[in-house]
Amino acid sequence: MSRMNSLAAIFGVAVLMVVVAACGSGTESTSTRVEATTTGPTSTDADAEPGKSAADTAGSPQDQGPDALASSSARSGEDPESSNAVQSHEEALAQDLALVAEARGWTFEEAVAAHKTADVVGRIAEQVAAERPQMFVGTVLARAPGGAPELYIKGPVDQFVRNLVADAEIEVEIVDGQPFSFDELEERKIRVHRALEAQGFRYVSTGFSITGGGQINAAVTTELGLPSDPDEILSGLPSELRASVELTVDDAPVVGDKYSGQ
Repeated sequence: MSRMNSLAAIFGVAVLMVVVAACGSGTESTSTRVEATTTGPTSTDADAEPGKSAADTAGSPQDQGPDALASSSARSGEDPESSNAVQSHEEALAQDLALVAEARGWTFEEAVAAHKTADVVGRIAEQVAAERPQMFVGTVLARAPGGAPELYIKGPVDQFVRNLVADAEIEVEIVDGQPFSFDELEERKIRVHRALEAQGFRYVSTGFSITGGGQINAAVTTELGLPSDPDEILSGLPSELRASVELTVDDAPVVGDKYSGQ
């Protein structure tokens, strides 16, 4: 997992390491304004060397420990123009983690540990998504420092996933028995989104949470000549999806990723 993605995971709590879906997005939120537009970033390892994640690169700060990062953090406080020094990866990471610690009310060491946790669970998620896409749902980081991240699995967990978790250098809690895989949740979300557009709604936002048990959150903006009662709108959705949709009808245009990061 790249430095940016690890930090995004720490700030955003949820980690979704996914393959880009056929619609062009691996995110959990989709919104449209007049035209169907899929928005939001997809977690990748673009910053890492081919075939390995950033955490696998020798000499990475998390391998060196908090002391190395603390030293880098001190150096990163220098004025780059006065020193003419280019900030190293370790210095940049230390600076970023110091900001995370300040924003979260953590110690620097807790931010370092959270970064390592996000990196480790991200690599596990990538492997499960690649080898068991039919059961991969996603991963969630603990809100408190030191808490175990959770790996969500559709149906019963198998030995492949158990072995990955057992071999991890951190504790990872498996939450199996989920009703849908990530790919299935994404497909259901897209079906709801398109069904709402087919009813004539121009402003549509849809999303889901990997911890939501299959619920699709949707919002539309009221349109002249279209129903405004949520139950009436829901009746126009595919029958097998209606019970899973939580719909909000707004007078103001729904904006951007209304349901991202849930």
